[in-house]
Parts: sequence; C-alpha cells; structure tokens
Amino acid sequence: MAAITIEFTEEELADLAAEAQERDVAVDRLAYDVLMAGVAVRRRARGFTSPSG
Repeated sequence: MAAITIEFTEEELADLAAEAQERDVAVDRLAYDVLMAGVAVRRRARGFTSPSG
C-alpha cells in the first residue's frame, strides 16, 4: 500500500486529535477520511464519475 506523509503544525495536530476523540476514531483514520472527502469533492467538481455510479 502506498503511503503519504503530511506535516501539521502543533495546533493543527491538536485540533485533529480533538476531533478524532470527539468522533471516537483514531487520528490516522480521521485524517484519511478528511483527505478522501476532499478528493471526492474535487473529482465531482471536475465531472469525474466512478465506474459504479
């Protein structure tokens, strides 16, 4: 599986950790979900449709 490294400021990481705790998920899971949601928004904006939809 490919990997990606994202650098956060201490404040950004603290905000991410707080959000993850509120949602009862791991920080890396929340970061992945946020990233993929952003990808989906950009794809829709470009008119991309997935093979299943």
